[in-house]
Amino acid sequence: MEYTYVKRKDNSKEFGPIKCFSQSSIKKLKEKIKNVWEIPIDCQKLYYKGNELLDADNFSNIKFPHVPNQIDLYNLNKLKVEIYTKDRLLFKCYLKSCDTILNLKLVISKDITIPVDKINILHSNKIIGDMELIENFLPNLSFEIEFLSITDKIKINLIEEGRKEIIYVNKLSLTDDIFNQLKKDYIFRLKYNNKYIFPGKFLFEYNLSDNDTIDIIKYKSKAIELTFKLGIKHEKKVFVYPEEPLCVLVGLLNINDKDIRLTYKGVTYSVYTIFTFKEIKIKNHDVINLYKPSYAG
Repeated sequence: MEYTYVKRKDNSKEFGPIKCFSQSSIKKLKEKIKNVWEIPIDCQKLYYKGNELLDADNFSNIKFPHVPNQIDLYNLNKLKVEIYTKDRLLFKCYLKSCDTILNLKLVISKDITIPVDKINILHSNKIIGDMELIENFLPNLSFEIEFLSITDKIKINLIEEGRKEIIYVNKLSLTDDIFNQLKKDYIFRLKYNNKYIFPGKFLFEYNLSDNDTIDIIKYKSKAIELTFKLGIKHEKKVFVYPEEPLCVLVGLLNINDKDIRLTYKGVTYSVYTIFTFKEIKIKNHDVINLYKPSYAG
C-alpha cells in the first residue's frame, strides 16, 4: 500500500493523502474521493502531469517518478478559470464543464462592464470560438483576454489643490493614458475613492465611469527614492510612497513578465505582490536587484 496525494484544483485548500494499493484502478481512487470530499464520480477528472487518468488505468501502469505522488482533481461542476491580460491576472471565476467560452465572456462583461462583442478569449495564443466547451481546455484553464477597439470616450475630472482639469480617455485605455496627458514637472500620484491609481492598469479595474473625479496628489517629503537593477546594464530610479504596494513597480518599471522577483534582506517577493514597501521595510535610496528565476518559462 502507498499514499497518493490528491490536490483539489478549485478554491478549496484541501490536499491530502489517500491510501491506494499499487494494483488499484483510477476508478477505485474516484470512489475514495467521493467518500472523502462528496464529489460525484462523474464530476471528477484526474490529471497527472497534464495527462488525464482514465477509470481503467491502474497505479502500477502509471510511471510515477517518486512517492508520494500528486494527482490533480478537477470538479466538473466547479472549474476555476483564470483570466489574464498583459501577463497579469485580471480575475478568477468558477464555471461548469458544460459552460462555453460565451458563458465566460458574459461573466467578464458583467464584471468589468465591457460589451461581449468587444471581448476576445485566447488560449495558447489562439482566439477561441464562443461555443467551445470549458471542459475542452482541461487541465490548463488559464485564458488571455483582448479587447476590440471601443471609440466611446469618458470624461475624467482631475482636481489638484482646488483647480479642475478635464481630460477624455477611451473606456479601454490603460491608466497610463491619464498620466501621459498630464504634463507635470514634478512627481505625483492619482487617487480615486481613497485608493491610488497605478500605471499599467486598465481603467475598468478601478470602475471608472463617465464624469468621475480623480485627485492629483503631489509627492511630499515622505516619498522614498529607490534604484532597481535588472541585469548588468539596466538600472532605473523611481519614487514611491512607503504605503504603496510593490505591484506599483509593474507600471513604473514597465514590467510585463509575471515571473520577475526581487530579493530584499534575504526574502524573495513577486513584483505583483500587495505587500507595501513599508511592510517589508525598504528604505530610502536602497538599491534592489530584480531577477527572473531559472525555473520560469
